[in-house]
Amino acid sequence: MSLAQELAHGRVYRRLRVHQSRRARARDAIAVMREKAPRSYLSLSWGKQSLIVAHMLYVLDPTIPSYFLASSESWGLHNFADVIAAFCDRWPLKHTIVQTDRWADAPSWQAARLSGRGDLQAVADRDGPWDGWYGGLAREESRTRRIALSMRSDSGHPDVYHYVDGTYRCSPLAAWELPDLAAYIDEFDLPLLAAYHRGGLAVRTTARITGRMLTQGGASTAGDVSAWNALLAKFPELAIWR
Repeated sequence: MSLAQELAHGRVYRRLRVHQSRRARARDAIAVMREKAPRSYLSLSWGKQSLIVAHMLYVLDPTIPSYFLASSESWGLHNFADVIAAFCDRWPLKHTIVQTDRWADAPSWQAARLSGRGDLQAVADRDGPWDGWYGGLAREESRTRRIALSMRSDSGHPDVYHYVDGTYRCSPLAAWELPDLAAYIDEFDLPLLAAYHRGGLAVRTTARITGRMLTQGGASTAGDVSAWNALLAKFPELAIWR
């Protein structure tokens, strides 16, 4: 199904009770999070789910901090710069791009990958301490996320998880499926990465080249061929995934 067809279906789907129920659940999760963890930030990947969460949060509080972890390869993988500019022009988030460059001196892709472990967890540390974070995780994305998002705590909401260290994670879209995403994106005309325009909302995007990204076909969704070729010139071992 093309993106245009998905959005047209979403236009009808958003009137259904199942979607309205999931929207209410997302709003409730955010309300609980705002009460339990008022000093929280948004971990923003600029993928389809995190765009929706960014919009939901901005409408409630335009000052909520958001962070995007950009790696050496990010800007060549997808047109993040275009989407960030289009979104922030309409909804000017308090947004920080945390740029890393793990590729510069790495002798191999594997070495670069290993040196970047922990980057995501530390992305907002400089402005902490934080009570928790919001993200666009959804159960339908993978078995790993389904298991993680099925864990329960004493937070008072199934989509808000209370860690043993006292911090919280809020995943407002945990129960959402592709039609729910299409319904919301269509209603608010959210800007999307070019990969979704080419392949529809089922496409998985990422800002980093990871082992999982490669084995799940992520290399085939990368939009800038010249940037990908530059990466291949530096790390020829990546060629088998293209």
